[in-house]
Amino acid sequence: MFLHLARGQRPAGPVLVEFQATAAGSLALPRLTVLAEEGAEASVVLHYRSPDGVALVAVPQVEVLADEGARLVLTTVQEWGDATRAFGHQAMTTGRDSSLAFSEAGLGGSSSRLHLRIGLDGPGSEVRVFGLYFGHRAQTHDYRYYVTHRAQHTNTSMYLKGAVGDEARSVFTGLIRIEPEGQHADAMQTNRNLVLSEGAQAHSVPNLEILANEVRCGHGSAVGPIDAEQRYYLMSRGLDRSRADRLQVKGFFEDVLARFPQAELEPSLRRAVMARYDGLESTEG
Repeated sequence: MFLHLARGQRPAGPVLVEFQATAAGSLALPRLTVLAEEGAEASVVLHYRSPDGVALVAVPQVEVLADEGARLVLTTVQEWGDATRAFGHQAMTTGRDSSLAFSEAGLGGSSSRLHLRIGLDGPGSEVRVFGLYFGHRAQTHDYRYYVTHRAQHTNTSMYLKGAVGDEARSVFTGLIRIEPEGQHADAMQTNRNLVLSEGAQAHSVPNLEILANEVRCGHGSAVGPIDAEQRYYLMSRGLDRSRADRLQVKGFFEDVLARFPQAELEPSLRRAVMARYDGLESTEG
């Protein structure tokens, strides 16, 4: 699919693109290219789905090109079925003074990987990345984000939160690279994880590679269980342990949900996240 936004074009509402894979044993290769010409503005929601119990492989490809002054919001909701293995590739490139906002909710698949490359090629351009993921049963969520600043006065912010329970596993690898010509870049990446069961694992590896001398960069990551002190505080206010822990998990995701640009997706994503928590077979003591 090719989505072409002509110069100055501004669709009235969000553009919904849905990819469904349904055939057992198949290889699905959906591809979406978005070209936003100078001054164009648009909001795009991309939804991936497949049936539970149907084993297949999906390799989605997404390419986003934002010309000078373009404003583009792209949100991906990944709800592959429980027998789908997905290996996603996404590339985003910015022109002068353009703005991209990318959000991703990773919920489905037996194993899913998102390989994201962002190139800030235009001076004054900015990219904001928000994401959440929740692994349960024996799921694997694998995120590999690479951001390269190749022009002056560029800005990126990355904020991801995830949780894993049962025997699920999550991996986040993030790299921000500031090229010598990327002076006055401002970049930040944050990844925080909750480990909800003894058999679950979360790995977080943020990296910076700075080749310019006039920049402001930072990164942060955290992996840990539900906060025992917050649990005690909530229980002292009359909640039982299960409700106290559930409230913590809900609160953990609230700030990232509030940052998703499409506010209309927030209620359904919140329900999906909490349904996964409620369905966990075991939680850590």
